[in-house]
Amino acid sequence: MRAPGRLALAAGLYALATASALAQTSLPPDLSQRLGGALQAAERSATADHGIYAGLGNPALAERKAAQARERANSEAVRAVLAAMAERPDLGPAIIDYASATAPGAAASIRAAAGMAYPALGRAAPVAAGGVPSRWYPPVETPQRYVTPGTPGTMASAVAAPAVPVSWYDQPSLRRYGGGAPAYPQPPLPAGVAPGPDRVPIAQAGEGSAATPDGPEPVWDPLEPINRGFHLFNQGLDFVLLRPVAKLYSYLPAEIKGMVRSALFNLNEPLHFANNLLQGEVGLAAETVGRFVVNTTIGIGGLAEAAEPIFGLKPARADLGQTFYVWGVGAGPYIEAPLLGPTNARDLVGFAGDFFADPFNYVILDQTARYVRAGSGVVSTREALLDPLDELKAGSVDYYVSLREASQARRQIELDRGQAKPGGTGSGAVDKMFDETK
Repeated sequence: MRAPGRLALAAGLYALATASALAQTSLPPDLSQRLGGALQAAERSATADHGIYAGLGNPALAERKAAQARERANSEAVRAVLAAMAERPDLGPAIIDYASATAPGAAASIRAAAGMAYPALGRAAPVAAGGVPSRWYPPVETPQRYVTPGTPGTMASAVAAPAVPVSWYDQPSLRRYGGGAPAYPQPPLPAGVAPGPDRVPIAQAGEGSAATPDGPEPVWDPLEPINRGFHLFNQGLDFVLLRPVAKLYSYLPAEIKGMVRSALFNLNEPLHFANNLLQGEVGLAAETVGRFVVNTTIGIGGLAEAAEPIFGLKPARADLGQTFYVWGVGAGPYIEAPLLGPTNARDLVGFAGDFFADPFNYVILDQTARYVRAGSGVVSTREALLDPLDELKAGSVDYYVSLREASQARRQIELDRGQAKPGGTGSGAVDKMFDETK
């Protein structure tokens, strides 16, 4: 056989083998259509958001918002890919390659998450010494003391146990991909490592150490002695005045309490509009204007919530403290302010700014009306927190610390516009606080 003929035969055999391999690894049409649609929608969303933010005239804010849009798109892509791999684990490599080609901007996130979920694919993140992936289990040992049998009251030397999350899904490296238990199988733990009831997740050093969407900000409490003094003052005031009044208020019909909450929220809509605009959330700002107009007119001055049930305009709470967070301002020291309660330096400045920027403080000239509005807000909020705070206090060894951590965890959910809610916060009291006051 001549050389050209041999080449043609080899090329034909190669094409046949390639076609066979592609046939074995190609995605089913329905799966590729669903996955491709989800990936393309995520990419279109990121591109559209980038275009909006680029026209704001604020390069620093535009860059930050574009990065957040990219992160959201990556999260949507990762969720779609992992769901597809859970449906067809036999097509894992093909799904990853298809998704990486369809959404190149999210390719790195897709491969990293898929590698962590399915280490057998050989695409996992770098592995630390001992066979435990460095982004899965913190290389930290937790001292655990126990009583030596036969010697009551005598504490033995500390015994170290590896800090392994109770749930594989509760890992810093996966929280950015939506939180909660993803719809894909849990891979096996490394040899010799087993979760147990005494194993709790511990954040890696540096994890969530800044105001980023990837994790909560740490609570820095250098003013603890002063804060504890104000904490005692606030608890005394709460015991003598606020809680009894809130308890009485709780006996009012739910319809009346709902009208009060709706009216108070409607009075804050101008501030929500301004802060959504400052955060670059143009769409939410426009919806806020629509909500204010509808609820003020059809809702009779905000006494009834008409915007959401009639026009689908959902509330978009925003304040100046949240705006500072979006701009990259750190929380600063934790502060338990007299009368105001748990907060931090950034939110305290934001509260003052919102107070002076609130147009109703100038439109409502009657000082009595302003006092009624402020008092109604305090009582309404305290009534909503009756059960959550009682539960938190009953289960606390140090109520000051529990309130500090719970309040800042709840605030983090507000800052992230509820994005941490689907996966919970690890505290039923915190989740209930968020549900009652959102």
